[in-house]
Amino acid sequence: MSGPKTLEYHILDDVLAQIEREREGSRLAEAERREYERRLQEGERKRLAAARAAAEEAERRLARIARMAGKPAVLPAAPKRDDIAAIEAYARALSAEAARVEASARAALAQAADALGAQALQQLAAPKSAAELLDAYCAQARAQRGAAEAPEARRERALRILGRLAAQAANSLPPDLEALMAEMIAAPGEARAEALELELRLRVQRFNDERARRERELAETDALLASLADAAATDAVRQDLELVRAGMAPLTDALRARVRDAQAAFEAQLAEERRERAARALDATLHDLGYATDGIDNTLFVEGGVAHFNKAEWGDYYVRLRVDPGEHTVNVNMVRERKEGEAADLRAADQAAETSWCDGLPRLMQTLAARGLEMKLQRHLAAGAAPVQVVEAGAIPAALRARIETATSAPKARSMGPP
Repeated sequence: MSGPKTLEYHILDDVLAQIEREREGSRLAEAERREYERRLQEGERKRLAAARAAAEEAERRLARIARMAGKPAVLPAAPKRDDIAAIEAYARALSAEAARVEASARAALAQAADALGAQALQQLAAPKSAAELLDAYCAQARAQRGAAEAPEARRERALRILGRLAAQAANSLPPDLEALMAEMIAAPGEARAEALELELRLRVQRFNDERARRERELAETDALLASLADAAATDAVRQDLELVRAGMAPLTDALRARVRDAQAAFEAQLAEERRERAARALDATLHDLGYATDGIDNTLFVEGGVAHFNKAEWGDYYVRLRVDPGEHTVNVNMVRERKEGEAADLRAADQAAETSWCDGLPRLMQTLAARGLEMKLQRHLAAGAAPVQVVEAGAIPAALRARIETATSAPKARSMGPP
């Protein structure tokens, strides 16, 4: 087995990765650091979600009490959606304002000795289910002059409509639905009540549609998060998806495209890294087996290219290695630089050099396979079938040539044996 050869290579990821892990213990520390940061971010997101839920409930309670009392509420300035401390302070301010309005209304009702109105106010003071809220609004309607004579019938119709709400919303009605059903119960005439009933039906349908859309969005967001590799290259888009999951941002086509781009970039990065690992494995193996190289570039299996190596006993003969990443092939052949005054017939020296190189090739292939770079011989020429390629002076890197020329013990090529 000698002469020019073509080998098909396969990069064995598991083997290369194991070797890399043994060499680079810092990767574990980096993974632990990123996991710690992710947990901190998750804790912040949960705190933010809890603060926003408390603020929304405080808004609903204040709206109910102010509507029942017929007194204006002083609303604090709305905070930024991602400012946890400001949202928590906002919720406390809303609760304080609700307590102030409730106390003022109780005082007014006490002066009027309006026991029925006081009861309705008390029913509205705490978070309620749809049925309990309707009971309170019925009590309010009975306490008010000019209200509907039979609010209970309207209550039953409203309760049937609200029964179509998604289960998650049964005890957390949006303020606009609460206000609409209160107005429907207290409407002065049936025509107005029926118009409001139709509007309530439409609002419930829109609410359910939006809730279903949100659930689909959450399911898609979870799937996108699961599809992302756990790597630094995807951290930025992962954080944006977590904001969507927390309800702080929408899932847009632009974000979906960013997810695809981030994953594609990560996979490209992985492919480049595995090819770089293959180049390092080749360089280390050649050195370990006693070959001198001109420096195997890390991008050899990424961008392709040419490298040279030899052994001191080969003298002026070198193996030229060409990598084609597109075809996953390595072409190798022996070369020597042209020299003035060299012997006319160097066939014996050529064949001796090729034989020495080819005798060591099986061991080289075996060692490379064990280190994650498997090569299979596709084509080779018999000994002497083609002459050693003669290249112009200067084709061999000067640093590699100098190492060979200064070797203190360099047997002639014709006396070579296997490595």
